[in-house]
Amino acid sequence: MMGGGGFMLLGSVILLVLIGLIVWMVWTIANGNGVRNNIGDESTQEILKKRYARGEITKEQFDDMKKNIT
Repeated sequence: MMGGGGFMLLGSVILLVLIGLIVWMVWTIANGNGVRNNIGDESTQEILKKRYARGEITKEQFDDMKKNIT
């Protein structure tokens, strides 16, 4: 009889998935696709202006957001 063979296989699969997730997270952060700081990036006001220009937000939303970031 196999006894706990099925649980060992399941545990191995879970371990491989966890290792894969850790590798993916490290890869994502190392390539700059993860959490970023704003050094050298667009300012929040520039992003807000672009969103308004593209029509993603209304004038009222733009004004409210602008007050919140200044």
